Amino acid sequence: MKLFIKLLFLILIVSIQACQVARQQPEVLPADLAIDQTLILPPSAEADSTEAAANLQRLNEQNQLVEFFSQSNEYHNFTIKKQQQLCRQLKQDYKENSDWKTAWLLVYALNDDFKCLTLSKSLGLLKAMQKDTEMNSQFYWLNAQQIKLFNDLRNAKRKSYSLSNKLKKENSKIEALKAIESDINDKLDGE
Repeated sequence: MKLFIKLLFLILIVSIQACQVARQQPEVLPADLAIDQTLILPPSAEADSTEAAANLQRLNEQNQLVEFFSQSNEYHNFTIKKQQQLCRQLKQDYKENSDWKTAWLLVYALNDDFKCLTLSKSLGLLKAMQKDTEMNSQFYWLNAQQIKLFNDLRNAKRKSYSLSNKLKKENSKIEALKAIESDINDKLDGE
Protein backbone atom coordinates (compact mmCIF):
# COMPACT_ATOMS: atom_id res chain seq x y z
CA MET A 1 0.00 0.00 0.00
CA LYS A 2 2.89 2.38 0.81
CA LEU A 3 4.36 1.70 -2.60
CA PHE A 4 1.03 2.54 -4.26
CA ILE A 5 0.78 5.87 -2.40
CA LYS A 6 4.39 6.75 -3.30
CA LEU A 7 3.73 5.91 -6.94
CA LEU A 8 0.51 7.97 -6.97
CA PHE A 9 2.30 10.90 -5.34
CA LEU A 10 5.14 10.68 -7.89
CA ILE A 11 2.67 10.64 -10.82
CA LEU A 12 0.86 13.65 -9.36
CA ILE A 13 4.08 15.66 -9.02
CA VAL A 14 5.21 14.81 -12.55
CA SER A 15 1.84 15.76 -14.06
CA ILE A 16 1.74 19.08 -12.16
CA GLN A 17 5.23 19.98 -13.35
CA ALA A 18 4.38 19.04 -16.90
CA CYS A 19 1.27 21.23 -16.82
CA GLN A 20 3.31 24.15 -15.53
CA VAL A 21 5.79 23.80 -18.35
CA ALA A 22 2.99 23.66 -20.91
CA ARG A 23 1.24 26.71 -19.42
CA GLN A 24 4.28 28.97 -19.49
CA GLN A 25 3.70 31.83 -21.89
CA PRO A 26 6.40 33.36 -24.03
CA GLU A 27 7.75 36.62 -22.82
CA VAL A 28 6.47 39.61 -24.80
CA LEU A 29 9.25 41.75 -26.09
CA PRO A 30 8.85 45.48 -26.66
CA ALA A 31 9.65 44.96 -30.34
CA ASP A 32 6.64 42.58 -30.60
CA LEU A 33 4.42 45.24 -29.03
CA ALA A 34 5.49 47.83 -31.54
CA ILE A 35 4.60 45.50 -34.43
CA ASP A 36 1.18 44.68 -32.94
CA GLN A 37 0.35 48.35 -32.43
CA THR A 38 1.08 49.19 -36.02
CA LEU A 39 -1.47 46.59 -37.15
CA ILE A 40 -4.28 48.44 -35.38
CA LEU A 41 -5.33 51.16 -37.75
CA PRO A 42 -7.91 53.83 -36.98
CA PRO A 43 -11.10 53.40 -39.03
CA SER A 44 -11.56 55.67 -41.99
CA ALA A 45 -14.08 58.47 -42.03
CA GLU A 46 -16.15 56.64 -44.68
CA ALA A 47 -16.45 53.57 -42.50
CA ASP A 48 -17.43 55.74 -39.53
CA SER A 49 -20.19 57.51 -41.44
CA THR A 50 -21.51 54.27 -42.94
CA GLU A 51 -21.49 52.56 -39.57
CA ALA A 52 -23.10 55.59 -37.93
CA ALA A 53 -25.87 55.61 -40.57
CA ALA A 54 -26.51 51.90 -40.02
CA ASN A 55 -26.59 52.39 -36.26
CA LEU A 56 -28.98 55.31 -36.67
CA GLN A 57 -31.24 53.18 -38.87
CA ARG A 58 -31.27 50.38 -36.28
CA LEU A 59 -31.98 52.90 -33.53
CA ASN A 60 -34.89 54.35 -35.50
CA GLU A 61 -36.31 50.86 -36.08
CA GLN A 62 -36.01 50.04 -32.39
CA ASN A 63 -37.67 53.33 -31.43
CA GLN A 64 -40.49 52.53 -33.85
CA LEU A 65 -40.94 49.14 -32.18
CA VAL A 66 -41.04 50.71 -28.74
CA GLU A 67 -43.54 53.30 -29.96
CA PHE A 68 -45.89 50.68 -31.36
CA PHE A 69 -45.64 48.46 -28.31
CA SER A 70 -46.30 51.34 -25.93
CA GLN A 71 -49.20 52.57 -28.08
CA SER A 72 -50.62 49.06 -28.11
CA ASN A 73 -50.31 48.86 -24.35
CA GLU A 74 -52.21 52.14 -23.97
CA TYR A 75 -55.09 50.78 -26.08
CA HIS A 76 -55.47 47.82 -23.74
CA ASN A 77 -56.15 50.23 -20.88
CA PHE A 78 -59.08 51.92 -22.68
CA THR A 79 -62.66 51.09 -21.85
CA ILE A 80 -64.45 48.65 -24.13
CA LYS A 81 -66.54 51.47 -25.59
CA LYS A 82 -63.44 53.54 -26.34
CA GLN A 83 -61.74 50.49 -27.90
CA GLN A 84 -64.76 49.88 -30.16
CA GLN A 85 -64.78 53.52 -31.21
CA LEU A 86 -61.05 53.43 -31.94
CA CYS A 87 -61.48 50.16 -33.84
CA ARG A 88 -64.11 51.73 -36.12
CA GLN A 89 -61.90 54.77 -36.66
CA LEU A 90 -58.83 52.69 -37.50
CA LYS A 91 -60.85 50.48 -39.87
CA GLN A 92 -61.98 53.61 -41.71
CA ASP A 93 -58.41 54.94 -41.78
CA TYR A 94 -57.18 51.65 -43.21
CA LYS A 95 -59.85 51.66 -45.92
CA GLU A 96 -58.68 55.13 -46.97
CA ASN A 97 -54.89 54.73 -46.65
CA SER A 98 -54.04 51.01 -46.40
CA ASP A 99 -51.15 51.93 -44.10
CA TRP A 100 -49.29 49.04 -42.47
CA LYS A 101 -49.12 50.93 -39.17
CA THR A 102 -52.90 51.14 -38.98
CA ALA A 103 -53.19 47.47 -39.90
CA TRP A 104 -50.68 46.60 -37.20
CA LEU A 105 -52.68 48.50 -34.57
CA LEU A 106 -55.89 46.81 -35.72
CA VAL A 107 -54.44 43.31 -35.56
CA TYR A 108 -52.28 43.55 -32.46
CA ALA A 109 -53.58 46.37 -30.28
CA LEU A 110 -57.35 46.25 -30.57
CA ASN A 111 -58.12 42.67 -31.44
CA ASP A 112 -58.40 40.87 -28.13
CA ASP A 113 -60.56 37.79 -28.69
CA PHE A 114 -61.19 39.03 -32.26
CA LYS A 115 -63.57 41.75 -31.05
CA CYS A 116 -62.33 44.26 -33.61
CA LEU A 117 -61.62 42.03 -36.61
CA THR A 118 -62.57 38.49 -37.44
CA LEU A 119 -59.89 35.84 -37.65
CA SER A 120 -59.95 35.79 -41.45
CA LYS A 121 -59.76 39.60 -41.70
CA SER A 122 -56.88 39.65 -39.22
CA LEU A 123 -55.09 37.01 -41.26
CA GLY A 124 -55.68 39.04 -44.43
CA LEU A 125 -54.23 42.17 -42.86
CA LEU A 126 -51.19 40.27 -41.64
CA LYS A 127 -50.55 38.90 -45.11
CA ALA A 128 -50.97 42.38 -46.60
CA MET A 129 -48.48 43.76 -44.08
CA GLN A 130 -45.95 41.10 -45.07
CA LYS A 131 -46.01 42.48 -48.61
CA ASP A 132 -45.35 46.07 -47.49
CA THR A 133 -41.73 47.05 -48.05
CA GLU A 134 -41.87 50.09 -45.76
CA MET A 135 -42.59 48.00 -42.70
CA ASN A 136 -39.96 47.59 -40.02
CA SER A 137 -37.89 44.48 -40.71
CA GLN A 138 -38.34 43.17 -37.19
CA PHE A 139 -42.11 43.10 -37.69
CA TYR A 140 -41.77 40.60 -40.54
CA TRP A 141 -40.74 37.85 -38.15
CA LEU A 142 -43.49 38.73 -35.67
CA ASN A 143 -46.10 38.76 -38.43
CA ALA A 144 -44.89 35.46 -39.85
CA GLN A 145 -45.28 33.85 -36.43
CA GLN A 146 -48.71 35.43 -35.99
CA ILE A 147 -49.80 34.17 -39.42
CA LYS A 148 -48.78 30.64 -38.44
CA LEU A 149 -50.65 30.98 -35.17
CA PHE A 150 -53.80 32.32 -36.86
CA ASN A 151 -53.68 29.54 -39.48
CA ASP A 152 -53.42 26.95 -36.70
CA LEU A 153 -56.28 28.63 -34.86
CA ARG A 154 -58.42 28.71 -38.01
CA ASN A 155 -57.73 25.02 -38.64
CA ALA A 156 -58.58 24.20 -35.03
CA LYS A 157 -61.85 26.16 -35.32
CA ARG A 158 -62.75 24.32 -38.53
CA LYS A 159 -62.02 20.98 -36.90
CA SER A 160 -64.01 21.95 -33.82
CA TYR A 161 -66.95 23.04 -35.98
CA SER A 162 -66.80 19.77 -37.93
CA LEU A 163 -66.67 17.71 -34.75
CA SER A 164 -69.53 19.75 -33.29
CA ASN A 165 -71.67 19.00 -36.34
CA LYS A 166 -70.84 15.31 -36.11
CA LEU A 167 -71.75 15.35 -32.43
CA LYS A 168 -75.08 17.03 -33.18
CA LYS A 169 -75.86 14.40 -35.81
CA GLU A 170 -74.98 11.60 -33.39
CA ASN A 171 -77.09 13.21 -30.65
CA SER A 172 -80.04 13.48 -33.01
CA LYS A 173 -79.62 9.78 -33.91
CA ILE A 174 -79.50 8.92 -30.21
CA GLU A 175 -82.66 10.95 -29.59
CA ALA A 176 -84.40 9.17 -32.48
CA LEU A 177 -83.34 5.80 -31.06
CA LYS A 178 -84.62 6.83 -27.62
CA ALA A 179 -87.95 7.80 -29.16
CA ILE A 180 -88.16 4.43 -30.92
CA GLU A 181 -87.21 2.65 -27.70
CA SER A 182 -89.84 4.48 -25.67
CA ASP A 183 -92.43 3.77 -28.39
CA ILE A 184 -91.56 0.06 -28.30
CA ASN A 185 -91.70 0.06 -24.48
CA ASP A 186 -95.13 1.76 -24.58
CA LYS A 187 -96.43 -0.91 -27.00
CA LEU A 188 -95.03 -3.71 -24.84
CA ASP A 189 -96.54 -2.20 -21.71
CA GLY A 190 -99.92 -1.88 -23.49
CA GLU A 191 -100.08 -5.59 -24.30
